[in-house]
Amino acid sequence: MYPRVLDINNNLVAVLQNAYKIGYTKIKNNLWTCQFTLPLNDKKNEHVKPKYFIELYDHDRYIGKFIVNPKRTIKNESTNEITYHCEHVLSTLHSDVLFRYHQYSNYTTKEVLEGLLEQQEVKHWKLGTVEFTRYFHYAWENEDSLLNAIMSVPKPFDVPYLWTWDDSVYPFVLNLVEPPTAVKDVIAAGKNLKGIEVEEDPTNIVTRIYP
Repeated sequence: MYPRVLDINNNLVAVLQNAYKIGYTKIKNNLWTCQFTLPLNDKKNEHVKPKYFIELYDHDRYIGKFIVNPKRTIKNESTNEITYHCEHVLSTLHSDVLFRYHQYSNYTTKEVLEGLLEQQEVKHWKLGTVEFTRYFHYAWENEDSLLNAIMSVPKPFDVPYLWTWDDSVYPFVLNLVEPPTAVKDVIAAGKNLKGIEVEEDPTNIVTRIYP
């Protein structure tokens, strides 16, 4: 399936069937990114607007919703193409700030996260599952990113944690859960490994041995 453009009300605006060089990066407990390229003369470029959502697929597998980062849009007239760099819709939380001083003492992890999400000017996100109950003391003063504040909540934990989300619904749902321990799949050369990139430093290679 091709990337799809949705407006701020999640209505389908365009299907980018001419998109190529499509790629994405998924990092655990971090902001996902993606990019794709369109021909410069493709009329559907006019639909790829800031704040519009990009629905990305890997063949028929849904990857997630992203937002175009206009600061990283690259227009190249020599190659007659335009490349769009996008951030996951989790980045909408970067748009909100915590004015003044905010303190949470003796609140559960869920209550702290609910309190932070209440600071959204536009309620893009709501809290889903929280599998931890801790009573840490938190304080933020004039935090310029609500996302940074939210991501810092589980950092004092002494156990692994995992941020997950459901961006196929709206408002989007944010979860804080325990990482799964069961093996889901195996990647092996000659089986399902399509490619690999390895960086090697040859300066440490020993070519002679003197007894």
